[in-house]
Formats: sequence, C-alpha cells, structure tokens
Amino acid sequence: MKFLRIPFLALSILAMSAISAHAAQIASAKITAVEGVISKSSLDGSVSPLALGDILIEGDIVNVAELSTVTLVFSNGSEIVIQENSSLNIAKLQQEPFSGDQSYEQLQADPSKSQVLLELSYGVLDGHVKSLRSGSTFEVDTPLGTASIRGTTFKVSYITIQNGAEVQSVVFSVENKKGRVSVAKKTATVNADGSVTVVKSEPEPVEPGQKSSNSCGRGNVALFQALVAVITEVIETIEKTSAIVTSVTVDAKSIIIKVETPEDPNIIVVSPEGPATTR
Repeated sequence: MKFLRIPFLALSILAMSAISAHAAQIASAKITAVEGVISKSSLDGSVSPLALGDILIEGDIVNVAELSTVTLVFSNGSEIVIQENSSLNIAKLQQEPFSGDQSYEQLQADPSKSQVLLELSYGVLDGHVKSLRSGSTFEVDTPLGTASIRGTTFKVSYITIQNGAEVQSVVFSVENKKGRVSVAKKTATVNADGSVTVVKSEPEPVEPGQKSSNSCGRGNVALFQALVAVITEVIETIEKTSAIVTSVTVDAKSIIIKVETPEDPNIIVVSPEGPATTR
C-alpha cells in the first residue's frame, strides 16, 4: 500500500487558494430580468448581448438601449434596475466568503463584508440595498456626485437637459425613497494652465422622501468635456464590434446612441417574452 504525503504548508496554501477562488466567484451580480436590448462590455474590449441568468463581475459595463431595462441582483443581496438609455460600469465588486445555500435573490441582508462601486456614465437606475454589515459599502458614482447607500430604496440619475438641439445642463439627482442615503457633490473648475480641479464635498444625508441634486451649466467647461469624453469612449467600444453608430442625440432624459449592426447568423436575440433564440 502506498501513501501520499502532503506537507502541512502545502495543504494550507491549497486551502487559501480555494478560499480566494471562492471569494472571487461569489463577488458577482446576476441578471434576473431583461427587457429589450442589453449588452456587456468587458475589460478585454469584447462586447456581447446579455440574457436572463448571465453573471457579471468587476469591470463589466452594462449598456441598456432605448425601450429596454435590466435587473441585477448582487452577491450581497442588493438589487438595481437600470433604466433605458443608460450605461453602468461595475467599477468595484468585492465580497468576503460566506456560507449558506440561499440564492442572491433570497438574501435579506449582507451575508458578509462587501464593497460595491457603480459608475453611472449616463442614465437612470433604481435600487434596493439590503441591510449592510459594518465596513460594507454600496456607492453609485457620477462626474457630478456620489451616492452612498446603506439599507434603503433609492433612485440615481445622471442626465442632460436640452433646449431644442442645444444642451443646457447636466443634472445629477439622488432620491431617498426609504432608508439611509448620503450624497457627496462634485464641482470642477478649469485652471489657468488648462488643468482641471475636481472638488468633492463632505457627504450629507438625504432624508427619506427627499431628493438631492447637483448640476452644471454650459459654462462649466470641465464637466462638459468629461461628458463628451464618455460619449466618445462608448462609441469607440461599440465600433470595436463592427457595428456602426448612426446617430448620437441628447434629449431631456438621456443620451441616445443609435447603432446599426451587420447581419450575423450567430447573433443571440433576447426577447422579454420568451427564451433566447438564435437567428
């Protein structure tokens, strides 16, 4: 009979590796509802359609087209609904290991310490953050401010206001529907040497049923330049997929980028009324 001897140190390393892999795996978000056209841009530059049940991780960007919505549930139990004409970057998504057999949807509180940072490039999202543990964070960031949420239902928007064809202002708004929300506003100025200085205020609480907003007009060159940069980046990402951007328009609610894609027999078409199908 032969015996396999594994040093204790090696066992420890294997155990730690397994824990780290598990932690990386559970730090994710799952799509629980899809309506319309939703796509994902990954860190490697690839763009792909999203469907019910798909898993998102740190670094993924969710793009929601006109007349579309998508619902995400995170590994800490929190849920968001991204509205039409929106783009959201999952900039940070970390979760410590935890035990149990509940699905993300069944969680009623943060099962372990977690950090979530979402960057709303443009658009609107509604959310419900479950009760967070001490040390956990859930934030939604925009160029005009950051919303910090702790156990509440809320709404965050970052949209443009337009007069005809002319953009008048960009508005960041946070509504605390129920619970605890704080907002840190940002202001930007262009210095004499052309550099940009962004100042972030101390977080201030938003009472339940109240809103907090921040805006910049056409005179704020720095933030409008940042907005143009965001649009340019989104267009470049889209065009990497051989799609063609046919128009970019701004209405009172959002930025609308219309795209024309070549026919591809392998394109996955997701329908809100039935399962995914292949052309």
